[in-house]
Amino acid sequence: MTSPEPSPETTLRELTAACQRSVQEAVGVPLDGTQDTLPILDHYLSEVPKDSKPEVLSLIAPMCGAYFGSLMGQHFSDARWHAPHEKYEEWRVEFGSCFLSFNPIGMVLEAIFGEEQPGWRAHLHTFDRDREALEKSLSRLGDVKAEDYFRLGTRFEVVDVAYDTLRGLATPGMVYSSDVYKASHLAETDDGRI
Repeated sequence: MTSPEPSPETTLRELTAACQRSVQEAVGVPLDGTQDTLPILDHYLSEVPKDSKPEVLSLIAPMCGAYFGSLMGQHFSDARWHAPHEKYEEWRVEFGSCFLSFNPIGMVLEAIFGEEQPGWRAHLHTFDRDREALEKSLSRLGDVKAEDYFRLGTRFEVVDVAYDTLRGLATPGMVYSSDVYKASHLAETDDGRI
């Protein structure tokens, strides 16, 4: 008889704790679950060799992505996870009060490699109709150095601005359910991403 799969919440807690332990052991500084320690996580990821074996990346990316996504969940009250068991390329953080989602594990992989990782949906996913306003809001952040573009600290700031912008564009009282995201992601391509 096989044991039951752990719940997504249990998996996320275990991965987040593994990230905190690994970073503490490697860097000597604890991650405290706040945006203030994202530079520590970014430093940790910068030390991961780009030519690491897939087995290594398959451990590092999910645990760091779980930590980053969980931090988003603490910062944004309506953020929630979609985390099908071990289908990490389908994981995402999605928001209820505006239509915005992204895959934190994909963002971690992009932070490691310093370039986009097709198929990982690390980009900000939103409605086509909101993209122009969102791009305008994000342009106010100014130019970002190439070496900072994929850092999680930068990504956090981008999500923060995107969230505020998209909440302002959303229909008051509208709640975007998991079913809306599911339908949207089934139809999504990598075109038009932010």
